[in-house]
Amino acid sequence: NDNDFKQLAENELEKKENEIYIELKAQVAMDEIEKLSPAYRAVFNLYVFEEYTHKEISEIMGMSEVTSRTQYSRAKQHLIKLLAKYGIKRI
Repeated sequence: NDNDFKQLAENELEKKENEIYIELKAQVAMDEIEKLSPAYRAVFNLYVFEEYTHKEISEIMGMSEVTSRTQYSRAKQHLIKLLAKYGIKRI
């Protein structure tokens, strides 16, 4: 019936809007990652996207494991603050 069709159309529209919103959030996050300092961005990218351990990052970057962890933590906190201005609490 018409109500079922209407509900299905509304559900599909809502689903598409959610997909677009997720894509926009991801793009905003990537833009903000690019604004990190080179050192923070390198550690963040290696840890998050490349899935290196802090031990591996320390060897690649020529820094201590503690420095890798610290830079990752600071990068993450900085991103949280930057993304909050867009109302993004979680990716």
